[in-house]
Amino acid sequence: MLRKSKITAAALSAVMCLTAVTPCSADCADKNTASTYAGIVSIAAGSKVRADAAVTSTTTVKASSATTTTKAGSSTTTTTKASTTTTSKTTAKTSTSTTTTTTAPKTTDIKTEVLEEGTLGAAISYTLYTDGKLVISGSGNMKDFSSTPFKNPEKIKKAVIKNEGEKGITSIGENTFTDCTAMKEIALPDTITTIGNYAFNNSGIESITVPASVISLGTRAFQNCTALTKAVIEGKNTIIGEYLFNKCIALKDLTLPFAGYTLDSVNKGGSIWLGYLFFDEVKDKTYDVIGFNGATRSIPKSLESVTITGGELIPSYAFDGFRSLKKVSLPESITAIGNASFSNCVFMEDFKMPSKVTSIGGSAFNNCGKIVVDIPEETTSIGSYTFANCVSIEEINVPECTKTIGEHAFDGCISLKKAVISGGAEGIGYYLFNRCIALKDLTLPFAGYTLDSVNKGGNIWLGYLFLDSVAEEGEFDDDFVHSYTYDVAGFNGATRSIPKSLENITITGGSLIPSYAFDGFRSLKKISVPDSIASIGTSAFSNCVQLKDFKMPTKVTSIANSAFNNCKVLDTYIPEGVTEIGEYAFAGCEAITEITVPKSAKSLGTYAFSDCTSLKKAVINNCSEGIGEYVFNECASLEDITMPYAGFSLDGVNEGGNIWLGYLFLNGENDEKFYSANGFNGAERRIPKTLKSITVTGGKRIPSHAFENFVSLETISVPDDITAIGTASFSNCISLSDFKMPSKAATIDAYAFNNCKKLAADIPKVTTNIGDHAFAGCESIKEINVPACTETVGNNAFDSCTALKKAVINGGSKSIGLYLFNKCTALEELTLPYADFSADSENSLVWLGHLFYDNAEGTYAAAGYNGAVRYIPESLNSITVSGGKNIPDNAFDGFAKVDNFTLPKTAKQIGQNAFKDCEGILNVFYPDTEKAWESVTVNAGNESIDGKVRFLNSKGEYENVVTTSTVSTTTTTTTTTTTTTTSKTTTTSKTTTTSTSTTTAPVTTTPPEEDYLLGDVNNNKHVDAVDASIVLAYYAKASTGGGDFTDKQKKAADVNKDGLVDAVDASNILSYYAYVSTFHGEGKVQSISEYIEQKNNKK
Repeated sequence: MLRKSKITAAALSAVMCLTAVTPCSADCADKNTASTYAGIVSIAAGSKVRADAAVTSTTTVKASSATTTTKAGSSTTTTTKASTTTTSKTTAKTSTSTTTTTTAPKTTDIKTEVLEEGTLGAAISYTLYTDGKLVISGSGNMKDFSSTPFKNPEKIKKAVIKNEGEKGITSIGENTFTDCTAMKEIALPDTITTIGNYAFNNSGIESITVPASVISLGTRAFQNCTALTKAVIEGKNTIIGEYLFNKCIALKDLTLPFAGYTLDSVNKGGSIWLGYLFFDEVKDKTYDVIGFNGATRSIPKSLESVTITGGELIPSYAFDGFRSLKKVSLPESITAIGNASFSNCVFMEDFKMPSKVTSIGGSAFNNCGKIVVDIPEETTSIGSYTFANCVSIEEINVPECTKTIGEHAFDGCISLKKAVISGGAEGIGYYLFNRCIALKDLTLPFAGYTLDSVNKGGNIWLGYLFLDSVAEEGEFDDDFVHSYTYDVAGFNGATRSIPKSLENITITGGSLIPSYAFDGFRSLKKISVPDSIASIGTSAFSNCVQLKDFKMPTKVTSIANSAFNNCKVLDTYIPEGVTEIGEYAFAGCEAITEITVPKSAKSLGTYAFSDCTSLKKAVINNCSEGIGEYVFNECASLEDITMPYAGFSLDGVNEGGNIWLGYLFLNGENDEKFYSANGFNGAERRIPKTLKSITVTGGKRIPSHAFENFVSLETISVPDDITAIGTASFSNCISLSDFKMPSKAATIDAYAFNNCKKLAADIPKVTTNIGDHAFAGCESIKEINVPACTETVGNNAFDSCTALKKAVINGGSKSIGLYLFNKCTALEELTLPYADFSADSENSLVWLGHLFYDNAEGTYAAAGYNGAVRYIPESLNSITVSGGKNIPDNAFDGFAKVDNFTLPKTAKQIGQNAFKDCEGILNVFYPDTEKAWESVTVNAGNESIDGKVRFLNSKGEYENVVTTSTVSTTTTTTTTTTTTTTSKTTTTSKTTTTSTSTTTAPVTTTPPEEDYLLGDVNNNKHVDAVDASIVLAYYAKASTGGGDFTDKQKKAADVNKDGLVDAVDASNILSYYAYVSTFHGEGKVQSISEYIEQKNNKK
């Protein structure tokens, strides 16, 4: 009797649990999302694998005391005979990854019977029982079949293989288990060596382990095993057929003995894509991947884990595009990972790099957005794009033994913050860190792309580590493009985009920093380089505007052009050992406050420290081969400079010539920080107003014009062994007050210290030549002493030394210049070596009024024998002539306010009119006895010294000296007084005065009722050539609309009373002066009015 068995509610509930949904994370990972990584959310695939007839059991039970127990989802049935017959059917839904066992109600009297029997080979038979159990027994090989050999394949639930004989069963034939859709499990014995094509095609197995004994696994052997969730292939010698797991849409865990189809092909390298384990698309269950050769294969979305247990290599493209994978495990035996082997495994996050890997191929992990890996210490090569777009990597360390790193190796690693490249000696590829927008710290083994090229020098720009601009996403309140990068143009015009995040770079090796290495890296704040660096190339760090932390390598010898140009916040130093510093080397380093160029440096390039706006002190110690122009251009804070010589090359300085240190700066106009100075050739330069001190430590000369117009300088120090000071070398240094004259300066050329208003300097004892205007305008000099060895003293040498009180000229053997003391309005004492302008002069007529020239406040006019007018300081009260035999004719003519003259002991003759109009004489000192004086010839016109010559007594002291504070007259002199003038005549050629204390007061005239004396235009109570000269000058000015006479002067000047002041008046005054000067007759001297009237009557 047959009947259907019942299943309890609890059992049915347990069976229904098999319908649980398993999500697949790959469903959303289509082809268009390969480059999008952050925030991808796995979408449940909603795969449901039904097994609507998972368990069907029909048994015949006879009435007896036997019982039957059946487990749902199992192929095991226990049958006993009973007195009744019972039919039991159980239906359940199962998951691809879950095995659920449901215990059916106990029954009684169930018997398991043979449903089907047959043979599968010559010595292999099978029995299929009604409970779904298939038992295969025998030995040898199974036959191959074109379709399943079983008549009831759908009834098979479990297959058991029983080996018989010595070898047992050795193969599974083609199609043997095809369409065994209910067969959940099979255990393959280790005697199996071959599994044929389609062997398990469309079977219901949920898990399979292929033993290591299998050497051949046929094509599509597990095709369409839609319940298969786990497959393990153990054999390292297995040949794995294509499409092995085609349409295995539940496969989750896969273990392979190697990453390919044969171990031999894997270990030989090459391209092997595991996409060929699959083939057909199953809607919503697979995703398409295009292999390296263009073939498209459909990978189950369920596949999450792959384990490789052997082999030496992971072939190129092995897992390329397997975007559902979350975990890949590799054995430690792997030494090489091929090109694109894991490329586009976008969900792979559980991966450990084998420690013995030596080679990682190009794009090996490209687009593996979730992995974080360590590169093994033994890795020697990393290919192009190897880790590109690995967006989860935050830190990477490339070991020292790595020889090559390919281009773009870390391209798009947007989370990468720190990268340490210890290797790469044979090559670091371009664009290595392109789009690494979080990169902050970078360590490189050398500053370039190969160690050899770096050490050879040349142009190497590290901008080629980067490439593309990366814009920020989001909405902004302005119209600007917001970017994670900034663009920099390299030396060859190429533009690259550097991450704004990049702040620190460390270089660990190499002997050079190549030209342009870091040019334009304006985000960098710190750069560390090793002490092994011997040379820093052109523009190596140029425009690193935020670079602040940098230590100059101690062994560097060369710093090339623009090396640190525009490193605005860098404050660095130059180590001893540097031999050359190029043009613009530190230009624009606005944070440098002090710089020292070491003694080792032979040259310093043009603009080397230009625009160092905070630079206060600069010391240049050597630079024997040259200092470039404009070295300190725009150094607005510069206060103190030390130079090795006063020029731009040592040879140039020592050879003489014109060298202006204004060329340390550049042209420009005055402003609050600079003043404009003009050089000898008309060049204009901007000198910082802060510049107060310059020290020169070497050289033999101070070149002509060296410091000319440096008006801010207060202190200049030069070495004591300087032998020559060139023309205008310190001219117009109006603030210069601190200067020590070098003791060995033999030559002080023209204008050397002209207009150094605050300078008070001594003339060295060895000086042989003092040029024209050498100390002119030195308004602070109070005393000057020209040494005896000085051969020439130039014209105007002390012109306008307005504080000069005492001047001693001991030298001047060859010449003493004209106008030497012009406008020296404070001069009180003057010592001359002779009363002439040349010691060898044979002129008997010399007027020392030519020591002076211009009219100035505090001077009075004196007229020379030739009518020339010179202006003598009113302060001058003492003149000493220390040598010479003659006092020439008219020598001191008109020196009216000099109190004391001292004559040389060697004097033999006093020339005619030598002391003419010297009304102020109190004493003429003769440093010998009165008896010696008797041998001195005193010519006519020297009455002003009568009775005023002072002699030495037996004690060597002067007697009867008259001072301005004690004036007494003990001897009466003969004077002739008229109403207009006074004349005193000496009729003998010798004066022998025996007065004890004699003072002759000036002869005065009786003025008319008017408050002026006719002809006395300068109101000095005399009518002389000076008045004539003044009138003539006025007439010339008045003729052109000028003239500045007062009414009183006009009346005094109009001597012919015609109402005009003109050349006629000047002529009359000069004529009258000649008359008075030569009057020797008796009677009264005519007044100028009488003289003119008489003169006109004669006409």
